[in-house]
Order: sequence, then structure tokens, then C-alpha cells
Amino acid sequence: MLKRKAVVSGLITLLMSILAVSSPFLLAEKVNEDIYFAPLPSFERMFSALDYLEVNDFSMVLEKENFKVEEEVFKVAFALGVNTAEALLATKAREAEALHRIAREMFHYSRFLGLSDEILKLGDELQQMVGSLEWEVLESSLEKYKEAVEIALYQSRQYDMFTMMQLGGWTHGLNRITNLLSNNYNKEKSSIVNQKGIVNSLISNLKMVRSDRLKNAQYYHTSTEVYKHIREILYSYEDSYPPDAIEELHNLTEKIRVSFR
Repeated sequence: MLKRKAVVSGLITLLMSILAVSSPFLLAEKVNEDIYFAPLPSFERMFSALDYLEVNDFSMVLEKENFKVEEEVFKVAFALGVNTAEALLATKAREAEALHRIAREMFHYSRFLGLSDEILKLGDELQQMVGSLEWEVLESSLEKYKEAVEIALYQSRQYDMFTMMQLGGWTHGLNRITNLLSNNYNKEKSSIVNQKGIVNSLISNLKMVRSDRLKNAQYYHTSTEVYKHIREILYSYEDSYPPDAIEELHNLTEKIRVSFR
């Protein structure tokens, strides 16, 4: 018990030191005259908003294998976002084995992207925490890990990788949420996908990527076109979304995920 508390305490201390910087995620920040980087909503809060679901409902949509990609920096940044969102889903499903598996993939990709020693240490301590099965602490820590990685990419001016990580996280989060809603439709709760501001920010930032290699990639073109369709669907309804719109959003996000593999 003392060892477990020491790990949790050490992790919190490290998180506080990393997040004590002037975070660009407190508000959307303007990098130059054209580029804005805005925070994504908390996946933990979005999953928690589906409070009528049971643990087994989350377990049913948890993927059996990790989301893996060719080790190319922009694909890896996207995959890191995907796996972080999937790790949060695993905490909702109370699936310790799956969380161990996903966490290993996350930290492998973090190392591949050359993130700082502080981030890697945070990842190592977070991985140790998985065995504690303190689910609420894990959910909070995963959110903070995601934010710490995004801050690291942002502050090192790796804006294209930052955008790809956010794209991966939001695309996968929307994919899993629409899957949950398709299996357990609730009109009132369908409003959780009404994230027009986030979609507008992603579309704007995708237009502003700088790497020619990224702009020439097929997965980039697929993402930019598909998000136009996602935006159209979100703006077609005031707040709640019917089952056919939820299914279409799921299919569109799946198309993006497939394009990166």
C-alpha cells in the first residue's frame, strides 16, 4: 500500500511540475495571424456524460488490438492521440489488461516522437499506476498525461504533430462515443457529439499545417474532406442527433482511422 501511494504521489508531483508552465490550453492561443490551437474537451468528461451506460457497455466497444501505424512521425502522432482516448475508454470499461496493453503502445509512440525526459518519466510512472486499479485516479492522470504531451509538442513548435495528435484523439473519441450511442441510443445524451467549436478548430488547423510531406499524404486529404462532412452533420441539427446521424458520424470517423493504417 505504501509503495502504491508513493507512486501516485510521485506522479502527481511530476504532473504539477509539468503543468505549472503557462499552459497554452487554458484558452485558445493565436500562434500567428492564421493559426489557432484550442484545447479539446476532456474525453473522461465526455465518456462520463454517458452516465446511463454500464461498465459492460464500455467493454463491448473496447478494441481487441492496439491501434498501430507505420512509424512515420505524423502517423505516430495521430496514433498516440487514438491510443490515449482508447486508454480512457479502458478505464471506463475497468479493463486492466487492455489498459496495460494500450499504455505500452502509448509510451512507445511517445519515445518515438522524441518527447522530453519529463514526459517519458511521467509515462513510466503512469504505467506503474495501472496496476493500482484506482480507476478515477487513472482517468484523471491519463487526461493530464494527454495535456502534458500536447503542451510539450506545442511549446517545442511541433505544430503539425500537435495537430495530428489532436486529430487522432478527437477522431477516435467521436468514433467510440458514436459506437456507444449506436448500441444504446439516447436522444438527450446524443447532444454530447455537438462539438462544433472543436470541429471548426480542427478544420482550421488542418488547413494550416506546414509540412509538404504531410499535405501530400492521402490520409491528410481524407481527413480534411471527411471533416467537412462531419461539420455539415453537426450543423444540420440544433442539439440532439437522430440514430442515422450518429451512425454516419461513426462511419466517417472510421474512414479517417482506416486511412492512417
